[in-house]
Amino acid sequence: MIARVIWLYVLVIFPFCFAQAKATKGAEDRGQSIAEKVYNRPTGKDSVGFAQMLIQPKSGSARKREFFMFQRRPKPNEIASLIRFLMPADVKDVGLLTLDDAGDESDQWIYLSASGGRIRRISSKRKDGSFVNSDIFFEDLRDREVKMDKHVFLGEESVNGVKLYKVESTPVKKDNSAYSKRVAWIHPESWVPIKMEAYKSGRKSPWKVTQVFKLEKVQGIWTVLDSETQNLVTGSKTRMVVKQVKYNLGLPESLFTQKVLEDPRREEKYRQL
Repeated sequence: MIARVIWLYVLVIFPFCFAQAKATKGAEDRGQSIAEKVYNRPTGKDSVGFAQMLIQPKSGSARKREFFMFQRRPKPNEIASLIRFLMPADVKDVGLLTLDDAGDESDQWIYLSASGGRIRRISSKRKDGSFVNSDIFFEDLRDREVKMDKHVFLGEESVNGVKLYKVESTPVKKDNSAYSKRVAWIHPESWVPIKMEAYKSGRKSPWKVTQVFKLEKVQGIWTVLDSETQNLVTGSKTRMVVKQVKYNLGLPESLFTQKVLEDPRREEKYRQL
């Protein structure tokens, strides 16, 4: 009798476990495929954009900032970017240079004009450091390759009548991200995340949520023109509105150096939009 019960258990439970493992593998494969399409979507060889940042704390007045952002992709999985603030006075000329190499290598330097024109390297340990007191972290401004996370397809959801793919991404190495996981809703036509929830270790609810309000094609490239990141713990919000952007301008490698970072005049000629 005991042997019969064990045999029935094998017949019933084992196929269920096998089917469950197969389904999990399928969800991982599809999640990986979607993540690769998001990462490899067309973004141009380089770009120049002029944008506004509106920081709204939970209480108090909003702070408005304007900046230029330059970006260059010299090789696959390599990105160089330079952000330069124009106003208000307390952040004028502040700049951030980010050099992302293939793999888990990323270097960041910030130029603080109010501190005597000093350049400071951003430690990799400061992934959750706030960039110019906004809800944007230094990690959010770095490249993150597909292989750095495990991606799982969670299903499809319709938002405002548009079908989106839902994917959960968890760091392969826990110490190389400020987030314990991310859940993104992907627009299947553009392969742009329309919404993303970011979680912190020890929290069941999201830490931050980012939503895209305006997505359009510019020079044939899908471009986020209006988005907002909200810190669900502090209640503060940071809105990013791109006013102008141009792609494939032939930006030189020499633009993305510490020498340019510490001297805003060296990049002024590339601000023409």
